[in-house]
Amino acid sequence: MELLLNNLVLILTNLFELYVVYRFMYAFFDERKYSLKVTGAVYFFRFAIGTILMIHGTYPVVFMIVSVSTLLFITVCYEASVSKRVVVTIIIWMCMFIAEIIVGLSIQYANFSLLHRIEHIDGMISVMIEVLNWIATLLVRRFRNVKRNLPVPKMLTIAILFVFVISFYMEMLLFGRPNVNDSIGKISLVFVLSLNFIMIYIYDSFSRLSDERIKAELIRREKKYYHAQ
Repeated sequence: MELLLNNLVLILTNLFELYVVYRFMYAFFDERKYSLKVTGAVYFFRFAIGTILMIHGTYPVVFMIVSVSTLLFITVCYEASVSKRVVVTIIIWMCMFIAEIIVGLSIQYANFSLLHRIEHIDGMISVMIEVLNWIATLLVRRFRNVKRNLPVPKMLTIAILFVFVISFYMEMLLFGRPNVNDSIGKISLVFVLSLNFIMIYIYDSFSRLSDERIKAELIRREKKYYHAQ
């Protein structure tokens, strides 16, 4: 009975996560590329495969690969450049990763390994993570300019990808230790959290400046056209 109740909580939590992902996508993208049915089917695919993995258990590295790939798959449903899809996928997954770090520190979880199979996922821990993810959507939506459909420069994409890899590697080293020091854990959390929002701020600022540059160029061309007339 307890296992059945826990699985029910996991299903409902995963359904709520789908809503969280939608809010993230709405914060970064302006228009859908495909119909509502196609987009809904892609969202359901993430929900279905995520629910199966959470109930039956698997390796954390599998969770990570599935999460990142399905997020990237969902971004395809929206009008955007490939570079923006990659950047948005990284930012969203990093927000989710930070939520897991916060919960991990609160329950003193240590000796974590990507190759150690997880047989059982506690429903209440999953609820705590998704609540933090929902709060992250509220913060991300304050950055208005990230919604603009502008291509991201290669150097910015590479820089964000590099920060993502380094941050993830550092946290895996930290939580792979038998005992995680509270002070070190909190410092690493502040560091990763700051990096993530710095990335969002840089992307937001780039989008704003690019939009202003495009508008300025249009005004210049209009003036040139009127002068020629």
